[in-house]
Amino acid sequence: MVVKSGEMTAVVGSSGSGKSTALQLIQRFYDPSEGMVTLDGHDLRSLNIQWLRAQIGMVEQEPVLFSTTIAENIRYGREDATMEDIVQAAKAANAYSFIMDLPQQFDTLVGEGGGQMSGGQKQRVAIARALVRNPKILLLDMATSALDNESEATVQEALSKIQQGHTVISVAHRLSTVRAADVIIGFEHGTAVERGTHEELLERKGVYFTLVTLQSQGNQAANIEGIKGEDKTDRASLDSKQTFCRGSYQASLRASIRERSKSQLSYLVHEPPLAVVDHKSTYEEDRKVRHQLLLGIGGSLSGTILYWQMIDGHDSKKVNVQFLRSNIGIVSQEPVLFACSIMDNIKYGDNTKEIPKEKVIEAAKRAQLHDFIMSLPEKYETNVGAQGSQLSRGEKQRIAIARAIVRDPKILLLDEATSALDTESEKMVQAALDKAREGRTCIVIAHRLSTIQNSDIIAVMSQGKVIEKGTHEELMDQKGAYYKLVTTGAPIS
Repeated sequence: MVVKSGEMTAVVGSSGSGKSTALQLIQRFYDPSEGMVTLDGHDLRSLNIQWLRAQIGMVEQEPVLFSTTIAENIRYGREDATMEDIVQAAKAANAYSFIMDLPQQFDTLVGEGGGQMSGGQKQRVAIARALVRNPKILLLDMATSALDNESEATVQEALSKIQQGHTVISVAHRLSTVRAADVIIGFEHGTAVERGTHEELLERKGVYFTLVTLQSQGNQAANIEGIKGEDKTDRASLDSKQTFCRGSYQASLRASIRERSKSQLSYLVHEPPLAVVDHKSTYEEDRKVRHQLLLGIGGSLSGTILYWQMIDGHDSKKVNVQFLRSNIGIVSQEPVLFACSIMDNIKYGDNTKEIPKEKVIEAAKRAQLHDFIMSLPEKYETNVGAQGSQLSRGEKQRIAIARAIVRDPKILLLDEATSALDTESEKMVQAALDKAREGRTCIVIAHRLSTIQNSDIIAVMSQGKVIEKGTHEELMDQKGAYYKLVTTGAPIS
């Protein structure tokens, strides 16, 4: 794999093919066991690591924000950055306008893990942080994959601005991101197997062709009347605001599990930012299980709604918290895995009793995970690494699903559970979620049409309010916000 100076190189491949690992090798988080990684012909191991990392800017899929002001978060990119440097970086990252709309502007606190901001806002702050150091090399690891349409367009515009004059290596699976690259490299089983432009690789009909075809098939499977075009089914606009029991990287690196638990509980201390906008009994008289889906744009509080609900007519704030949570399972966009075995990570789903191995295996099978685990040398005793770093995103997500299943919850919350996955992983995880949903009340936040279409009810949210509600067919007939989202991918206004 050769990356030329000043070019944008896109790296594509299925889950677990080694895309993110390649970026980690460039940053020397790992050293290769065979061969070498060179910069201008020099083995990275011979270079001063502090100097090397000073030349690199990184924007990840799950941006790390610290519990301080926006200005300080951007300054973490370069400690000696002046306020003028920070403002310029924010402008280049398309973050300046939303920051200036905030009451305290650059002095606004972002909250633990950036919990007070939407995904698109966090991502733009992360881009500003990368830009303030003026890096020679810019690494983008799925930087827009988990965003809604409106946020993705804004972040993509920011990335397009900064690609000029930098060497950019982008791991991505969205066609809109990949097509803009000067060179596309296809990965398979840890090896770069093909290289070329979008048109060249399609003609070659190799790894890239397969990924594009799978993505197109996924779009067609979710197709409905009025949809035409290649990747208009990518986004149905929303952004989760918080993730329950989500450990930030700061917590995982700096705090014990006990301290992390305290910080996460602090989210629940505040008054709800939103009144109850709708209520459905957990079970209807005929015990029919409903599958309700929430749709919205970044910052619309669609994620927040998962935390402030009425359960069977009772205000959730007045229900015993332990009882309430024992009946809920959640699978979030950014699953929290602990640095222990796969077995123990699944068992964390229910800490009230000792879970037998047979039940863990059954949950793993329902999560489409068992075969993968059995292919590992240590099987269920395999250590997943810090934050699940030894696993691909699809594998981590399926462990999170197994963990939710093992507690046998009556209510299952799915918060963008497949939004950040590549097409191949998404199909496997979606199949696991379909099995997990059987016999349960489900509330789903999603923006992919393949997830949305079969819901009993679809609620469209904007600015913290439900603006439309109905089945897929009913909302398409109304030709309102949902119809606009599906047919054009345009944001809800």
